[in-house]
Order: sequence, then structure tokens, then C-alpha cells
Amino acid sequence: MLPGTKVASSQKCPQQEVIDENPGSTRLKSIALDPLENLHISFLKWTMNVHKYTSNATVWGDCGRYPLGVVLSKLVFKYKERLHEMDSEGSNALVRHAYCEQKQLNLTWHRTLTAAKSRLETVETRRIYWPSQIRSGIKSWFERIWNIERLSNRKLKFYNSIKHEFKEELYLRLGLDNGISKRIAQLRSSSHNFNVETGRYGVNRLKPSNRVCKHCCTKDEATLELLLELPFSKPIIEDEKHVLLTCPLYDDLRQQLLPTTRNLLEKDIGSIFENSVTIRDIGSFILKIFERRFLTKNDSG
Repeated sequence: MLPGTKVASSQKCPQQEVIDENPGSTRLKSIALDPLENLHISFLKWTMNVHKYTSNATVWGDCGRYPLGVVLSKLVFKYKERLHEMDSEGSNALVRHAYCEQKQLNLTWHRTLTAAKSRLETVETRRIYWPSQIRSGIKSWFERIWNIERLSNRKLKFYNSIKHEFKEELYLRLGLDNGISKRIAQLRSSSHNFNVETGRYGVNRLKPSNRVCKHCCTKDEATLELLLELPFSKPIIEDEKHVLLTCPLYDDLRQQLLPTTRNLLEKDIGSIFENSVTIRDIGSFILKIFERRFLTKNDSG
């Protein structure tokens, strides 16, 4: 279908979405609103077995998948370049006449692609001649936006401590048991029901007592509230690092880990996910944590 027809003209150009703003503005949310990309990100979440509300930044990042608008940008600009060449050569093809008419009318598809290329050249401070250069530039631009988005998201504190570059994670390529892969993805992306997450919501979401580890703190709500009001009180938050490293509820499971895994767990958690042996080891550990912490399937997320 020729760009500029009813379907193409009605949609905002996904390539323009990626480089529409300066790098200080996050654009991931608007990129995901594109109907095709919304379908793409939903499919990725389904393959990872995570909740639909899981952060898009963690899904793109762990899958190492760029939005479809970025992936297809080379073909899009190559097609536009071909139409431009036909116009320059004075071709009698019908598609060339349609292109000239749409360019003269300054339709959405032509206007946004032209603007996207111009903005990219401004950012790259160089002339761009080839569609492959455009796609490469848009990929780099997307990675910059992705970095800004994840690093500015307080919910992704754990993810940012273990994720340092945009690439497909090894745990997704190992053919792990579905339950293990699911729990690894949930823990990494903070898409789970540990108190650090569930305590973010509801009418009492500002109360620190909502996020504490119920195993490590008193279960008496009134006493807990009084303790947290003390000047030097530091609540034990049930977050990802707590359940992995220090919560005594899982001490026996921790002892079952390989020495290498235990060592990395204490020194550099992110390195665990770079080796197939330690991934399988930590994956089984994480699965057992979920099984012990959440006695019913509906509680585990």
C-alpha cells in the first residue's frame, strides 16, 4: 500500500515518535501507544509471561527488541528514496504520479518522514544519505531514550542495578522451565507481589509499614506504626535484594546455591545473569522463593 493512503495517513509516524523530542524527554509511553507497537509489546510480555502492566522499558531491554517502527525504518526510508528517484527520473509509473501529488499536498507520511530525517541529522551533526544510516541513528536514539526512561523510574531501582546495556538477556535463550523463566523476569522487572510493590498502591500507599517485610518485622500493625515513628527507625523493606540476600525466611534455600552463585549474589547480582550455570541456579532459587512466599497461585502474580 502506498504511504499516504487512508490507513497510512491516519497514523502518526513511529519513526518520528522516537526522535520527536530532545533526549531529556522520555517518549517510550507515546511509542507504545502506536497500535502496531502496542501489539508487539503485548506479544513480548506474553512470551516473557509477565503482567500486562510490566514496565515496557524492562521488556524492550531484556528482550533486546527495538520497537517495530525502528526495525522497519530502513525499509520505510528506502521506499521513500525509491519514489524520489522515480520522480527525479521522470518515470511514467502511476506510483510516481501518486507520490508527486501526495508530496505536493504535504501529507502526513511525507511530512513526518522528512522531519524525522532532518531532526536525526541535527542530532547526529552530519548528513545522512543511506536508509541503513537512518535506522542505525534511530536505534541509537531509542537506546538513549530507553536509558533515560529506566534510570528515572524509581520503581526500577533493582532492574537498574543489574541491567547496564540494551541487549537480549541470556536467561530468555536458555529454554528454561516456563515457571523459572517467568519468575526471573518478574523479579528483574519488579512485576511481582512482594510488599515493595503492593505497598505502592491503595489509600495507605505513603505509609512505610505497607512495604516492610512481615517476616522480619512485628506483625502487630499498631506496634509497627509506633516503631516506624521513632527518629532513627529504619524499616526493613521487602524488596528484591532483601529476599535474595538477607531475609531469614529463605536461609535454607540460600545454602543450596552453588558457591559461585552465592559469591556473586553478595558481590555483583547482575553478573549472575551472564552465565548459564548461575542463571539456572538462581532461577531455581527464585522459583522456590515465590513458592514459599506466596502459598496460593493468585498471590504470586
